[in-house]
Amino acid sequence: MPFCKSCKKEFYYLRTSSGKLNPVDIDSLSQSHISLLIAKMEVMFDQKIHTSHFITCPEAKKFRKPKQKTALPVYLPDLSAEGRGIVGKFITLGQSKVK
Repeated sequence: MPFCKSCKKEFYYLRTSSGKLNPVDIDSLSQSHISLLIAKMEVMFDQKIHTSHFITCPEAKKFRKPKQKTALPVYLPDLSAEGRGIVGKFITLGQSKVK
């Protein structure tokens, strides 16, 4: 069973519905859930039942992964006299220049 590097509290990793692993305080796990985890069976994270260690740990910010920024394509119409808006280009937000 893993221990928090910061506060030394025990926790288990439970998988969320999106497939990510979430550290969960052992205090919020029922005895049946602990038995399943010891037997190497998977228990899904349920925020109504389980307490994420990110909520209770005083140093949680140190261990969170940064959120990834996703770039979205944007359509830029060609508004020149020749193009009349029929032909355009797709760019990704965050790019400094349009090619």
